[in-house]
Amino acid sequence: MPSVAVDTLGMSIEQSTLLGGLAAVLVIPGNITASALLSRGIGAVLLLATSFSAMGIFGAIFFYDGLPILLRILAGFVFMASAGGPPGVIWSLVPALSEQSGAAPAMVSGVLYQFAGIGHLAGPITVGLAVQTSGEWTGAISVLALAVFLALSLLAIGRRLLQQFNAA
Repeated sequence: MPSVAVDTLGMSIEQSTLLGGLAAVLVIPGNITASALLSRGIGAVLLLATSFSAMGIFGAIFFYDGLPILLRILAGFVFMASAGGPPGVIWSLVPALSEQSGAAPAMVSGVLYQFAGIGHLAGPITVGLAVQTSGEWTGAISVLALAVFLALSLLAIGRRLLQQFNAA
């Protein structure tokens, strides 16, 4: 968020740093809300699909050059709050995933950390390449769309596998 704020929204480094810090804090309520909804019986698949979809929509609005600055900032905030959803859901499911798979909770947690690490490494690099190639921040939307598609596809595959596992 700070790079976009300086590059296209005309903010100073100080302003963009504050904006980025506020956006990072917004992950917390997203995480707590997702965990609370899960504990109230809302399905994990629905929560994850909703979070991924919201991240795609609001991330695209944030990256779309030419939209009003305030709209882009608000979309960035909603994106960050939505980004708190998947960790809240996934970490809440570690005990159940461990029990169903027969793996120790530490093993399940380790696998989750590894996949999160891949995303944290690959995401900025691929977004940077897309922005450099296109010459504008709007180029990041293609990477975002691919990430959302992959997340929703993996969610659908995982749901089918889980249903087959439970039926056996």
